Amino acid sequence: MGSSGINAEYMGSSGINAEYMGSSGINAEYMGSSGINAEYMGNFISAIKDGNQAMKNIIKETDLDQAEEVMDDAQEIMDDMAEMDEIMGRELGEEMDPDELEDELNELNELEMDEQLAGIDQVPVGVNMGVGQQQVVAPQPAAVDASTEQDELAELAAMMT
Repeated sequence: MGSSGINAEYMGSSGINAEYMGSSGINAEYMGSSGINAEYMGNFISAIKDGNQAMKNIIKETDLDQAEEVMDDAQEIMDDMAEMDEIMGRELGEEMDPDELEDELNELNELEMDEQLAGIDQVPVGVNMGVGQQQVVAPQPAAVDASTEQDELAELAAMMT
């Protein structure tokens, strides 16, 4: 018996020879593989039927109202988690406008520069140290009023709370 499952002797005794089969377009190998494919197809269809029946049994045993309730509970939990994420992501304290903060910083920098410039009475002049060397005298910043600084710090602290 060949790999196709067809007995060549049997075919010879029935009057069908290989030349005739080849000339008529019928191929024993093709017929054998077609039979195997048909068997696989039958098994596949049977497995699908069994799977469908198993799913029908599960659906019969499942309470659809209970399934809907479970899904609603799961959605509610997901909504609560999203709300919790939003709450945890909030900044603590008063929300400050970034533009407002930058304007205030610029004001403070201008005040500081004004105070430093107020303490300069004259433009520094280079002191001659000898041939080709000069020492530049840097101006000393004016003394900052401690009460003004304390007031500014208190104002910033009040804004932060």
